[in-house]
Amino acid sequence: MELLEYKTRLFELIGIEDISQLPQALSSAGSDLKQRYIEVFGLDRDWIRELYQYYLADREGLKQDYTPESLAKLLGALVGSCKNIADLCAGSGSLSLHTDPKAEVRAYEMDEGVLPFLEFNLSIHGRKAEVIQSDLLNEMPFLRADGVVSKKSYQDGIAKQIRTSFISTGLINQSSYCCC
Repeated sequence: MELLEYKTRLFELIGIEDISQLPQALSSAGSDLKQRYIEVFGLDRDWIRELYQYYLADREGLKQDYTPESLAKLLGALVGSCKNIADLCAGSGSLSLHTDPKAEVRAYEMDEGVLPFLEFNLSIHGRKAEVIQSDLLNEMPFLRADGVVSKKSYQDGIAKQIRTSFISTGLINQSSYCCC
């Protein structure tokens, strides 16, 4: 299936006609709709990431370039087995989806427009997660995690803050901080 066909079938499934209606539809999706989504599309491919990236991402203003699945898998393997994962600048959740499935995820994301996609994606994959809207480039929330994942474009802006605020205080383990 190609992305356009996925989009058409998704719109039919949730009863919308335009991409602008999608965030609200995902936000209000109940367990029945999520189950039908899984039955129709499965979970082998991260369609939510692809859809957001192609149709809605703000690549210029917010630098929303989404991580290829191969890198997300590698990053998840590198961070290893952790009880608590922090996904910094989580986007649609592709990095979180490839971390230890038993880990609790705290997904931090600044853009309120992507939050419904992030929450829906984590939910359909059965991830125990807390989604937190936060501008990590300007505010550092209290963070305690066994592992941290982030994207390179964001990592440059927050790496020093993470090292000084979290690693030096022992709130996270430097060996479990991975970025791509």
